[in-house]
Amino acid sequence: MNNQDLLIQYAVNIIATITILVIGSIAARVAGNMVNCVMKLRGIDTTIAVFLSALVRYGVCWHSPCITVLGRVGVHNTSVIAVLGAAGLAVVLALQGSLSNFAAGVLLWWIFRPLRVGEYVDLGGMAGTVN
Repeated sequence: MNNQDLLIQYAVNIIATITILVIGSIAARVAGNMVNCVMKLRGIDTTIAVFLSALVRYGVCWHSPCITVLGRVGVHNTSVIAVLGAAGLAVVLALQGSLSNFAAGVLLWWIFRPLRVGEYVDLGGMAGTVN
């Protein structure tokens, strides 16, 4: 294989990688916006809708194109997924206390909803509108 064939092969891989990333970016944005619109149509609080749409956009829709791009470049997908799983486990174990507080906050925020966006509140002598 000469240098010209190798250059063409790498050029095709780079163009395919950029195409995958652009399409993945558009798909992530569309999926996040769809989740946000569905949540708003169902009357779910704006804060929760924005949180879940961001979670879908970054957590779900960006992982697939990134793993596909790495596979296209030549990295084995199984090793990437194994490393991500081990790193995720390490982060979860390191942040165990913080994550339990985060989960309690999400429960308060989503299920009990003591405050909603746009409400006027007076708490401990301070008053204002919830953003």
